[in-house]
Amino acid sequence: MNRGKHLTQLFKGDFGDKLEIFSTGDIYGSDIIDPVIDGNLNLMTSALTYGRRFGLNFCLSSDRLKRIVITSSCAAVTSYADHHVTINEKNWNDASVKECEEKGRDAPGLAKYAVSKTLADKAGWDFYEKHKSEVGWDITFLNPPWIFGPVLHEVPSIDKLDPSCLFFYNAITKGEAVGDASPRVSPSHGWVDIRDVALAHIRSLEIKEAGGERIILCAGPFVFQDAIDAVNSATVFFSLAFSQGIICER
Repeated sequence: MNRGKHLTQLFKGDFGDKLEIFSTGDIYGSDIIDPVIDGNLNLMTSALTYGRRFGLNFCLSSDRLKRIVITSSCAAVTSYADHHVTINEKNWNDASVKECEEKGRDAPGLAKYAVSKTLADKAGWDFYEKHKSEVGWDITFLNPPWIFGPVLHEVPSIDKLDPSCLFFYNAITKGEAVGDASPRVSPSHGWVDIRDVALAHIRSLEIKEAGGERIILCAGPFVFQDAIDAVNSATVFFSLAFSQGIICER
């Protein structure tokens, strides 16, 4: 919750007391799936209850709530692959769901994360389809892959980086990647800049046609070796040695 406290102070001048952040606990604990599903459902249940409490006509005519934008993940769309795949917003990561069903608690952490996002998204869409005739708002799900870029929260030490940026840092400085994979082939997924993700949230609220849509936010495919190659191509001096390798094909 320290990150949340820092953000409320950071944006206090712009939003005053209108920005509130609620902590739901550590989603990376032993039970990663239910809290994520409950988070989506609790949000929409609150919006539904609000409309009923003040009358449906009030909810339909009010300017207070028009759309709920939910930040999901491409982990709900596709799993990792060792070959070329083409995806769109109709895809679901059923492969990770199957893996977790078969392996249970022994399933990899990233697979459990993917399942939490997949089931939470499906639960959210099912809830909306069931109740959309009762409310005056719609929903938009944004599904970014790996997110990189400047961080807003305080980072007093490297280990306080968010998970994606920490993976990025370790891949460049230590040659580590996801699991036992090499940076030359991992994570074999997509990436997007955090500033583009932020802009997408704004556009999703501004553009009418974004309502009722599931939108993938992706700049392109990547492996960590791409970042290492970028570092090697820099003209500045580094005290660390970086592995060589150009990835010509995904």
